[in-house]
Amino acid sequence: MKIAMFGKMFDEEYDGLLKDIINILRENGVGVTMYEPLWKSIAPRYESYECEIYSDYKELAESADMLFSFGGAGTILDSLPLVRDSGIPVFGINTGHLGFLSSVSVTEALTAVQSIISG
Repeated sequence: MKIAMFGKMFDEEYDGLLKDIINILRENGVGVTMYEPLWKSIAPRYESYECEIYSDYKELAESADMLFSFGGAGTILDSLPLVRDSGIPVFGINTGHLGFLSSVSVTEALTAVQSIISG
């Protein structure tokens, strides 16, 4: 299984959450690939993390089984062109304001990721 990460801007206050999610995925043998603009915005704070990068629909569709979208409803909407008709499900983690399209809140995210891994 491989999870793609998507987000537009990522506040430092969520670094712990993202690192925990990446660690949980890797500990369970799940690959991680990250949207290039997101990676560029967080890379200085994630020096010890190596990550595959994707920048467009084709790369995402060829490599990921699921997309994790970090942000609010607008970010989820922005992620949809990347999955298009690929059948890749989008899992929204609300790090935005309203988050009415998000699957889970920040406080529920780690439990939800464990549930995804376990099927």
